[in-house]
Amino acid sequence: MNSNQIMNELLKSRVAFSEIQVPQKSGIYAIFLKPGVEFLGNGIGANGLIYIGMSSNLYNREFNDHFESKNTGFSTLRRSIGAVFKEKFSLRAIPRGTGPSESNFRCYCFKPEDEEKITAWMRVNLDIGACSIGAADLKKVEAELIKEYMPLLCLKGWNNPFRKHIKELRKRCADEAQNYKHL
Repeated sequence: MNSNQIMNELLKSRVAFSEIQVPQKSGIYAIFLKPGVEFLGNGIGANGLIYIGMSSNLYNREFNDHFESKNTGFSTLRRSIGAVFKEKFSLRAIPRGTGPSESNFRCYCFKPEDEEKITAWMRVNLDIGACSIGAADLKKVEAELIKEYMPLLCLKGWNNPFRKHIKELRKRCADEAQNYKHL
């Protein structure tokens, strides 16, 4: 499959979270804003596309990392969405783990009640599309799709004009997680 065929499959399979039937196979997934949803002004790509990712198991990635409120420190998508809505929803960033590793702060998550707010927003405002492809091609295909379709929350692989702003928002969250004190 070429990138146009994969994008057509992502668009064809696009559904709300409540309707998704993702296979337990490797592939590419795309996250779209539903029509009319406001997000970072006018920077949204074609068809509301905001993110493209890959996974060796699409089902686990979508349900366990992105659209559930557990294990959220492993979702770049959630970190970016949370950073964008931090002020609006009064979100509080915390380390994703209890150890001293720098990645526990850089790959922050939010307080459990705040993760629920992010999950609720995502389930109402985002659609998902998925396309199964062989695991050997995942990185190459993901990079090609990001370069060609320029999803707003993909911060690498294209000259994203919002990259600096989103990175600054995420840095504020990482700094807050670094300073978080467990009570």
